[in-house]
Formats: sequence, structure tokens, C-alpha cells
Amino acid sequence: MEWYHVWKAEYINHKQEQDLGVIEPEECLACEICNPIEREVPVVFKKFWDALFKFEDTILMYNNVTLKGLLDLVSMDNKEREDTIHKGKCRNIVDRIIESIRYRQQPKMKEKGLRIIMVVIVRDCIEGNLENEVFDRLIGCPEIMEHGYILEDWDVENRFQKFWEWYNTILENDTKAKYVAPGAITQFRKLLYVEERIIELGEDEIVYLITKPEVG
Repeated sequence: MEWYHVWKAEYINHKQEQDLGVIEPEECLACEICNPIEREVPVVFKKFWDALFKFEDTILMYNNVTLKGLLDLVSMDNKEREDTIHKGKCRNIVDRIIESIRYRQQPKMKEKGLRIIMVVIVRDCIEGNLENEVFDRLIGCPEIMEHGYILEDWDVENRFQKFWEWYNTILENDTKAKYVAPGAITQFRKLLYVEERIIELGEDEIVYLITKPEVG
């Protein structure tokens, strides 16, 4: 998680303000005193927490913000979760969950990796009751180990669709792309994993990689 050290410093500072009796310390989503759990923890949350621990064993403690966030996430329609995971309601909810968790040490996964994993847990483990399938597919996944996150097929397809629509808006009518070349989604997935290099590649090379036909 890229901002872990900033988060940790803010949490420590917040706890020091509490010890000094500061009346209105800065808001801290991870503070168990500011956000105590005042209800029985539902089974659905315990299932979520146990599944999350299998992917990110640095998680240590949750509070009422975490609990409420999970219930908000579960109440969302799956399509809405997928459509707003990177920008919108789902991301806002998941980011609050991530910030409310206390960690033993620097998390192994990147922040966007935690976002995707949480949505997968809700959709496939909680709603789909497919824990074993999810764990077999993702625990130890080379993509997670290498990049700190994984791109789910639905995420790649959604983002490719947005790219494709944008690409056609910049073309003249007689040059608009009429079909997606075989293997384009695979190439696009690779580009997403090296997104920090996209600007360096340049628009022409990106378009070529997406639209070129496969050889053989």
C-alpha cells in the first residue's frame, strides 16, 4: 500500500493527541476509540475478514468504519460495484474500508489490489459462495505477487470498452475502427500492467498494439 507510512504516522499522531486529551483531534478512520463497534459483528463481515486475511495477512484490526463499509459494499448491485470501482461510489466505500483497517506492517498488496480483492470477495465469496474457487485461482497468483494487484477479466473488459469508445471518437468517419483484432484484450491487459509506461510508448504504438492482427 503506497501511502502506508503516511497513514501510520497520522495514526500515531492521532493517538498521541488522544493521550494528551485534545478535545477534537483530527479525524482518524483507523482509530478504534473514535469508531467503536457497538453491535454484534455479523457473520457476513467475519467471512469477509477471514477471506481478506488469506490475501493480505498484515491486516490486524477493524472498527465500526470497516464494518459499516463492508455492509455498504454488500448492499450495492454488482454491476454498480464494477462500474465505480476506480472512480465513484464503490471506490469511495472501499477506500474508507482500506483506511480504517489497522495493519501490522506495510501491506504486501498495492491499494488498487486491495480494492479489487475486496470486490472479488464480496461478489464471489460472500454472494457466490465460491471461496475455494477464488482461493485456488488467486492465492499465490503470479500477477498479484509481481504487480501487487490483479486485473479481473470484467475490469479489463470495462476499461477496454471505454478506450475503444474514446479511440473511435478521435477518428474520421471513414477511418473508424470496425472490429477488435484477435488478442487485443490480451495486449490491452499487458498495457494496463505497465500503465506507468503508457505515456512513454506514445499513442501510435498503443493503438498499434491494440489493433494489430495476431500472427499465425
